[in-house]
Amino acid sequence: RGFQSHAIGKWHLGFFRTEYTPTFRGFDSFYGYYEGSEDYFAHTTSGGLDFHFEVGQRCGAKCSQLVWDAQGLYSTNLYTQRAISVISSHNVSTPLFMYLAYQGVHAPRQSPDHYVKPYLESISDPGRRTFAGMVSALDE
Repeated sequence: RGFQSHAIGKWHLGFFRTEYTPTFRGFDSFYGYYEGSEDYFAHTTSGGLDFHFEVGQRCGAKCSQLVWDAQGLYSTNLYTQRAISVISSHNVSTPLFMYLAYQGVHAPRQSPDHYVKPYLESISDPGRRTFAGMVSALDE
């Protein structure tokens, strides 16, 4: 193939069968979630943890790891850290394709307080303030 490919963040393109997941669709690794809308801190949806780390093409059920230690950490920051790690460790003599699909600014509206705080006086609506915090986290 001649290049490395990594998927980070929101997949939302199917997981009914293992063959629909990122490493079966050509990616060398995947770090993120399969479903559409999940908690930014707990990384849960539909009653369970949906945060996966997969390394290797056609990773599958015996290879996919649930990322339990990410609970309590903001997904936007986690995806940025993973992207930086992939880029930093990448051999520049090989082309790189990275699919980075941030969860923000998708529902539910959640943001760390330090991103929301700058908008306390300028945005009166709490939902819009949180939204502004989410955008700030992406822009950081």
